Amino acid sequence: MDSKQRVFLPNLTRAVYPSPVGTVNLFAISLLTSFCVLASLLAGCQSPQRTTDRFAQSYRVAIRYDVEPMMVNASPDRAWRRIETDLGRIARMGFTEVKVHYLLDSERERLLDTAANLGIRASVPDQKLQDYINLGLLGSSTFQTNLPKPIAEHPSFAGVVLHPGMGIEADARFEKIRNALVRQGIPIAEPTRIGELKSAGNPNGDRKRPAAQVWLHRFHQALAAGATAGFTFDRYKTISGEKGGFVVGDRAPNTADEAGLEAVCRRAKHWGRRVAGASCSELTPLSAPASEAFEVKLFSRGARRFVLLFNSSENAYIRGEVILPDKLAQPSIRRAVEIPKTPDRTLGKVYRTGVQGLSITIDIRPGDAMLFELF
Repeated sequence: MDSKQRVFLPNLTRAVYPSPVGTVNLFAISLLTSFCVLASLLAGCQSPQRTTDRFAQSYRVAIRYDVEPMMVNASPDRAWRRIETDLGRIARMGFTEVKVHYLLDSERERLLDTAANLGIRASVPDQKLQDYINLGLLGSSTFQTNLPKPIAEHPSFAGVVLHPGMGIEADARFEKIRNALVRQGIPIAEPTRIGELKSAGNPNGDRKRPAAQVWLHRFHQALAAGATAGFTFDRYKTISGEKGGFVVGDRAPNTADEAGLEAVCRRAKHWGRRVAGASCSELTPLSAPASEAFEVKLFSRGARRFVLLFNSSENAYIRGEVILPDKLAQPSIRRAVEIPKTPDRTLGKVYRTGVQGLSITIDIRPGDAMLFELF
């Protein structure tokens, strides 16, 4: 067995506990095994764990990564050294997933191995399925969406990157593929409830604000729009001469921008794990500062409720008092606890319901937001 295969084998020695006398009690193990088999028969047979169980995770903090710029004027070895360097930087910034584009099917396992060694996950393309969407190359009798086992069962595999085609027929083929993969529990990397963060400029296309503020603004904007599954930063790198990438060509990332993107990832993971999968709806406050840029959103998931106060303005602060109704659900709201903006702060301010309702004092800079859990 080569070293690459050994990377992903579980360390079974950690799961074996020595017996008190230093030897394994075979009779006890046999008895325990028989008991487990009997219990499973009485409870009914359980189906094997589906692939989807691995994807029932919290907020996905992803970045689009195009392999194509790495292949320009480079040997395969040099290109892969570039890719490994880039993925290392992406992991250090705090991203949990890369959505890889322009990757050959034959290169997927190597990229997944690299991602696994860095502790991140990867969504990868499938050329056969993409060709079917674009051109309809597969006949209905041979249509199948089964991915190769080394890909589908890889511990770093996060889903399939597919693009809708052009035209009605291509759209129908895309839906056919999407539905087939969903039935298998395999996610598709598409912008469904995933907020898209563009990498260059602010919403108006200029750079008057620091990049970190622009990206935080867009993260809050996506969250307020109901993107509770995660976000995708678009994109890490472009070819020299093209605009829109966090990094262009072989240039090193800007240190300040790198720190800013790291701050976005920290907040996204800190807040995202709380509102992951929640429904989002508009909430009308009883009283609030007069500003068209002020948005109040209610997130609900089971018995848990969160409120997002968002200043969508690019240049004006919003200050004052917000009064929220305390009759959003039963039982009535008694207090709101602020969720800190960074994970290094464990406690936020607590606001209690008064005679008029739940009163919260705010001072929110342009593009910023506050998140509260309601109790």
